[in-house]
Amino acid sequence: MIGGSSHWPTCKRRKKARKIKDRLSELPDHLLRRILSFVDSKFAVQTCLLSRRWRSVWKGVPALNLDSKSFNKAGHSFNRFASEILSRRYDSAPVDEMSLEISDTFDLSLGESVLMYQKLFDYAALHEIRSLRAANSEGEELWHYFNGVGFGSPAFRMLATLHLEGCKVYCPGSIDRLDPFSDFPNLRDLSLAHCSWRGDGEDGIEDRPVCLRISGIKLLNLRIEGLWYMRKIEIFAQNLESLYYGGEDTGVDIGELHLPSLDRAYVHIWDCFGAARRLMNMFRGLHSTRTLELHWNTVKEIERDHDLFDGQVSPFTRLKTLIFNARGSVRMPDSVSRYFFGNPSNKEKKSTEFKVEEDMVGNSKRRKKKLEVRSHDGEEQIDRLSNLPDNIIERILSFFDTKSVVQTSILSRRWRCLWKAVPSLNFSRKCFRKKSSFTEHVNKFLSLRFDSVTVGSITFDFGRDHCRRAGIELFHNLMQHAAASHGSQLYHLSINHSHGNFSDIAAPITDYDHHESLKILKLRGLVLYSHALSSLGFKLLTTLELDFCRLSEPNAP
Repeated sequence: MIGGSSHWPTCKRRKKARKIKDRLSELPDHLLRRILSFVDSKFAVQTCLLSRRWRSVWKGVPALNLDSKSFNKAGHSFNRFASEILSRRYDSAPVDEMSLEISDTFDLSLGESVLMYQKLFDYAALHEIRSLRAANSEGEELWHYFNGVGFGSPAFRMLATLHLEGCKVYCPGSIDRLDPFSDFPNLRDLSLAHCSWRGDGEDGIEDRPVCLRISGIKLLNLRIEGLWYMRKIEIFAQNLESLYYGGEDTGVDIGELHLPSLDRAYVHIWDCFGAARRLMNMFRGLHSTRTLELHWNTVKEIERDHDLFDGQVSPFTRLKTLIFNARGSVRMPDSVSRYFFGNPSNKEKKSTEFKVEEDMVGNSKRRKKKLEVRSHDGEEQIDRLSNLPDNIIERILSFFDTKSVVQTSILSRRWRCLWKAVPSLNFSRKCFRKKSSFTEHVNKFLSLRFDSVTVGSITFDFGRDHCRRAGIELFHNLMQHAAASHGSQLYHLSINHSHGNFSDIAAPITDYDHHESLKILKLRGLVLYSHALSSLGFKLLTTLELDFCRLSEPNAP
């Protein structure tokens, strides 16, 4: 080679490089468009420079993800890009999702912003969008586009998911009771974060609402965080399953809540000084929930005014689990516990069991307490796994490593000895920091295991740093234990031994006649000599897997 260029690729390598196929480009158009729907629309458009194959793929992507942070001049460049992408897309291409995020650097005037929002959401309404996310860190002008476009009109009748963050929303209607989501018959998931609302006040002047009503026939999940500038909120959703109500307490009163199908409720309110009565009103509306989780600051407020709960009849009729995060000296007073669980109005008195768990997280002094209520009336069992027969539980445990299997013994008395009868043994050096710990675990496990239980499958991972002699000795003890077990029928053996010789493990297999019953043999990282496997005389072997194994002659280096 001239000039010492021997490291350059040869002609054959160049031809081989040309033959490498672009498998991504060979995918059908609908798959490529589905992939591009997960990235920013700006990057999706840039794929048109890859090749002719990609020139028009972006025009049919079923999602629009517009983020002003992707542009140097967040306002004008973003506005121009949004106009271009809408005009150049295929008219027949569906739009299922739209995500719009406006950053702090947005520099358009109010009039330009209104025109841009109007254009985007007119396009979305025309294509019957199903998912809409609008986030505005400035929270100034985003609400203007809803005037006659979104709320109060059937334009988004197919909308199933709506997420609004940092928005000021105007809704046509009286400020006495705004009901902005009643016109969305297919809405299932709704998230409102740090939003404020406006309605029609006196003389047609926009004003803050007195009451905000959230209603939806098909609404399943509702998340409300940090509502501002209103006095009262009402929720009517007969099929709602999950409710999150959190954020800084803004003094909003909780009015009527009609949630008969509620399964889980999260109340994560912070800075809620003097909010005990509002919380009590909320709890009355959450009476049908099965699981209730409270923020530690909410619990602190309840503890401060626990006298308010003393003597009150519990509104909860189906509550099974109460979870609260405690920090420092925060605790749940007895009067509050009786309020949540002790419902004397129930005609059928159900025996309950309270379980308190404390967990230290890291080096902080934060503790997590969990109160769990279990019903023993025969209608529902929480711990269904423990009620399974022993043979099924032992079969489930056989899919885990022996270290994890042994750890199940601390769950309850029911689990204390189940690990001793697991028919499959999976020993892995990776589960232990020290070699000595792994050796001790294997020996102790074999000594405590029930000898009357047949060993059907063994997986043994020697690890990279394990001593060859010590590892072979462990494996020899394992084969001996399998042979001594009742009705020895070892049919599955899997060995991972980096740079080990097959001859080292072949002797224990033949010494205890396991080669006569083995049906599946998997070897990884071993050195195999010629005719090593055939010399063992496997009679029933049907599956043989060799992974990263090296074939060698006995006298080879």
